[in-house]
Amino acid sequence: MRMMYKRLLRRIGSFGMRFSGFLSFLFWVEKKKHMPFVRVVNYHEVFPKDFANFKKQINWLGKHYTFVSFSEFREFLRGELLLQKPGLLLTFDDALESNYTVLYPFLREHGLHALFFVPVGLLGKNGYMSSTQVKECLDSGIIDIGSHTINHRALVDDLSQSETDFEVIKSKHLLEKYLSTRIDSFCWPFGENNCYSIASFSAFLSAEYRFGFTTYSEPITTGTCSDCLPRTNLQTFWDVSEVAFQMSSYHDRRFRPRKCAIFEHYRTAKNGGRK
Repeated sequence: MRMMYKRLLRRIGSFGMRFSGFLSFLFWVEKKKHMPFVRVVNYHEVFPKDFANFKKQINWLGKHYTFVSFSEFREFLRGELLLQKPGLLLTFDDALESNYTVLYPFLREHGLHALFFVPVGLLGKNGYMSSTQVKECLDSGIIDIGSHTINHRALVDDLSQSETDFEVIKSKHLLEKYLSTRIDSFCWPFGENNCYSIASFSAFLSAEYRFGFTTYSEPITTGTCSDCLPRTNLQTFWDVSEVAFQMSSYHDRRFRPRKCAIFEHYRTAKNGGRK
């Protein structure tokens, strides 16, 4: 019941901020302050019952952002891609079956690119994509693949370094073996503040990933650290007003403590475990 009321208040609040023009004003300020910039958004399941609503979200996003592929995103970070509008990179976590049966045909039909983060040890299990389906998506040219650990474990401090290495480093090697391609991007599962252990950053750096994706939310510019890239979480069942609110700088503020925690652990790992 509490969650229902919380969701209702969120919908009412986001609706009011959108149609009062407040969110449009924030977006205008954001463009003045950060352009050029890219937002990375992350989704998970794309249920058939939410698919029509998801398409409305994509239409709204397409009006306000330029969709970019992961290759174009790399060019942007190097300062080699000129954007007239804010860019948007779509990412989808967990390699869920609906990402293949519902999402992938839609992306292919509309020529939209996305980055799938795959927990390689779950492939072929009930509710997940198979390795053959992941390879088909990769070979299509519109889907890039990144690691999302082996077993989708939370990378918390309680895990030993060897357990963490298994999830972060071994997952990279297995994906590269199954897909016959280099895997240079990694995404931390779950995303709560305690899921970014120093050990996980040590493993990330040892594996020589080039891109690390997290879950604090803010625009990405050419000066953003590629080892700790922010993403904005979206849900397919939200209405467009909720999406607009989630993409706003007003919403970004709540993630500042998480960003600080992430970068503290990242810097400690880069210093060899010394704070």
